[in-house]
Amino acid sequence: MCTAKLASLRPELKQLRLIHRKVRVLRQPYKCRELNWYPTTIHGADVMLKDKSESTLERLLIVFFRVTIGWTFLWAAIHHLGDDKFVSGFLNNTKTFHDVYAPLTSPAIAPTLTFLVEYGHLLIGLSLISGLLVRASAPFAIMLMLLYWTAHMDYPYVESVNNYLVDYHIVYAGVLVYLIVKRAGHVFGLDGWAEQLIAVRQTPALRWLVSAA
Repeated sequence: MCTAKLASLRPELKQLRLIHRKVRVLRQPYKCRELNWYPTTIHGADVMLKDKSESTLERLLIVFFRVTIGWTFLWAAIHHLGDDKFVSGFLNNTKTFHDVYAPLTSPAIAPTLTFLVEYGHLLIGLSLISGLLVRASAPFAIMLMLLYWTAHMDYPYVESVNNYLVDYHIVYAGVLVYLIVKRAGHVFGLDGWAEQLIAVRQTPALRWLVSAA
């Protein structure tokens, strides 16, 4: 009787082992994302496969673009740090959008704007170079690039007659969009490490900022 009873329980035991295996595999996404692994189903079984969509060359290019643009922002912060007049001087010389930017040079606004520009550049630069919180810093970097593009514009030229409508600010903005799409902070960056922290996993807002998904 016991043998017959055990035989009748075998399908349930097999199902429990399969469920346990699925749970154990699906509990690993935080470790696997950093290595470009993703969950999928093959013949009814949940498995993790490695995403080979990014070649070694592409990963190196992602790091190159992230670090070089990060250094551009970081050097801009270092170069102008402590200079209280560079923002006002720059905005006073705008042409096409002078009526938009000139009011920002007033004594009531200029000091606050200068502080935001200086330390905004600093934080964006550090974020891109380290690969930490790229999803948060890159959109602000894009916004600054577009603002500088309009500030340099003397329609239809931008900064000089060599740039007709488009200049390097637009190119930088495009590269930053590429870095967001490619989850650049997870390519030899700290976003992959931060995503595994327990505090980050338990906080939806933080998890979104560093997530590879």
